[in-house]
Amino acid sequence: MITMEPIAARKAQVEAALDTALLKLAQIGVSLDEPLVDPQGYPRSDIDVYQARHIRSEIRTLKTDHAQIMKEAEEMLVAIHQRAKEHGGELHPSDRPKMIAKKPILRVLDVLPGSPAFEAGMQRGDIIGAFGSLQSSNMRGMADVAALVTSSIGKIIRLEVERGEVVKVIELRPHTWEGKGVLGCALEPTTS
Repeated sequence: MITMEPIAARKAQVEAALDTALLKLAQIGVSLDEPLVDPQGYPRSDIDVYQARHIRSEIRTLKTDHAQIMKEAEEMLVAIHQRAKEHGGELHPSDRPKMIAKKPILRVLDVLPGSPAFEAGMQRGDIIGAFGSLQSSNMRGMADVAALVTSSIGKIIRLEVERGEVVKVIELRPHTWEGKGVLGCALEPTTS
């Protein structure tokens, strides 16, 4: 039996750590590409340069780890489909990839056309298992979502969205648009 579950668990763990590191970087007030020195070449005095460098290094390591996990997942999927081909084209139930690793935390009630949520590909009825660094283990309420969105304006928030039997990763970038708010969607917490 070939199983994707260990890879899916490692992937979810690395993505959660990456989201947390990106949030920490945003909280210090610096991006991944922004210079850490002033125009004269001196370290910036408005940020903790050491902490910013440390977090950036952590993010680079996590991105490398994520790329390796995705490579392993690709190789595993090739092996699964090769096995299916050898057995008449049908996947054995134990070989079906199981990428749903998180308990749902939010449901999408509505998405407005032209909004950041619409541009990202969100749809009404989507079930969200992870909203950036928020998941069932650490989300206390909608105030946590609002705080994350507010601190991430112009930055990417990675969502794990369940749509039917498919789990998708959606990259949502909150920003002002012609409508109300910075997302353009209505969300509600789930109970299951």
